[in-house]
Amino acid sequence: MQQEYMSLLKNHTFTPVEHARRKPIGCKWVYKTKTNPDGTLRYKARLVINGYKQMQGIDFDKTYVPVCKMTTLRYLICRTAKQVWEMNQLNVVTTFLNLAIDKEVYMQLPEGIE
Repeated sequence: MQQEYMSLLKNHTFTPVEHARRKPIGCKWVYKTKTNPDGTLRYKARLVINGYKQMQGIDFDKTYVPVCKMTTLRYLICRTAKQVWEMNQLNVVTTFLNLAIDKEVYMQLPEGIE
């Protein structure tokens, strides 16, 4: 949890403030267990805001997340194999699925974070 929180701070995802101008939205930790290639377990924590409490026009204007369809991924893998190109895998620790927002959104600090 500490690694996730520090990563969010390092990437300037949010700025901790003493007092919010509006009622802050809650958040929660989502935990996942992943298996490494060598069979050992790795535990991941992700901090998510309770988006269902956001109000359109106040907290956000539009929702859009660019995604890749599985057919596109299959095509790229086939094309790479046919051209005998090299392909690498990348493990990303922190990703952001949304564009920069121009609204102020206040979130409560999660439990366990001072």
